[in-house]
Amino acid sequence: MSATLLIDQPDQKSEPIFAAHCLSPSQRQDLALQVLSRSQPVSELAREHDVSRKFVYHQADKAHKALEEAFDPPQDEAEVLFWLPVTKAWLRSFVLALVFICHASFRGIVELFRDLLDTRISIGTVHNIVTEILQ
Repeated sequence: MSATLLIDQPDQKSEPIFAAHCLSPSQRQDLALQVLSRSQPVSELAREHDVSRKFVYHQADKAHKALEEAFDPPQDEAEVLFWLPVTKAWLRSFVLALVFICHASFRGIVELFRDLLDTRISIGTVHNIVTEILQ
């Protein structure tokens, strides 16, 4: 049983304005939090704010969905973000980036290739790539 106010405006029909329309976003949020915290019965909250129980449940549902979205992990973390065409030239650039940008050791690069790229590269090959660029 929500209260209805009629506003008379010249040259327009009187439109009903419900108490729920007058609630600010922060008031709606507070109302939803009160429902979720179960501090008062829904009927009592609806009566206090002069709104329907359906409205109160709707606000609580919005808040519950927002909380689930905020705290639930993403559904598909295994989603492929992009595909990378890996060529020999790209691997050489990757080795150089690891050495000059990341300051990776040659042995660290060998381990990274083995563990992450499932590819073998020798310390000598890493050395040859680096010395080739420095000459």
